[in-house]
Amino acid sequence: MKHAFRVLIAASIIVLLSGCYAVKSSNNYYGVKTANQNVVFLLDRSGSMEGKDEGVVSNAVQTQVLNKSANVAQSKIGGIVGNLVGNQIRSEGSKMGAAKRALIPAVRGLELPSRYSVVTFGGQVDTWHDQMVPAAPTQKNVDIVRINQVSAAGGTPMLTALERGFQYPDATAIFLLTDGQPTDSNNASILARVATLNATRRVTIHTIGFGEDKDAAFLRQLAQENGGEYIDQTNAGSWLPF
Repeated sequence: MKHAFRVLIAASIIVLLSGCYAVKSSNNYYGVKTANQNVVFLLDRSGSMEGKDEGVVSNAVQTQVLNKSANVAQSKIGGIVGNLVGNQIRSEGSKMGAAKRALIPAVRGLELPSRYSVVTFGGQVDTWHDQMVPAAPTQKNVDIVRINQVSAAGGTPMLTALERGFQYPDATAIFLLTDGQPTDSNNASILARVATLNATRRVTIHTIGFGEDKDAAFLRQLAQENGGEYIDQTNAGSWLPF
């Protein structure tokens, strides 16, 4: 009986922390309005994104609860299934888990006639759509499933990701989320390249910095030079969509 009760608690926590953001929608992304925009989301999926997200009190508490629940589920269920359940619970406390908790409601909250795309960058840079897609319910649901499947690995090819974002001629806003520093270029070269790409486009670039290894000064400058906002996740607890 006690065994079943503990497993039920663990399962309930998964539903509470994972399920709520999976069904909610938001008209902003980290506090920046996305309505009536053609948005490109650049999502860092480098290996360091698997690290714990404890930038704000709410995230630190979540991580502690998730780790305890993961240990209970893993030990009580046992075997391969127990390991799978435990690892899934723990992943919700990672920086990648936190990024998904923000991105999924933002994608779900986009409405027509807005268009969007997603670019993930880590071991490789993946452009999800050749052209920006309409924010229609069916398309958004397909991409939300794909967001849930994103895993972290590799470096931080930030310049390549930004260049991919500018390949969409109808993009009006780019959101860059990262927890690290670029591995495919240096800061000055990225700023210069973006200035060239954006000279006649005027695409707004917003940046979101995670963790201790981010270069906050660079991300702030990149946003400021392109009419956007820099959001430091360490101090941004109010964006949480639940």
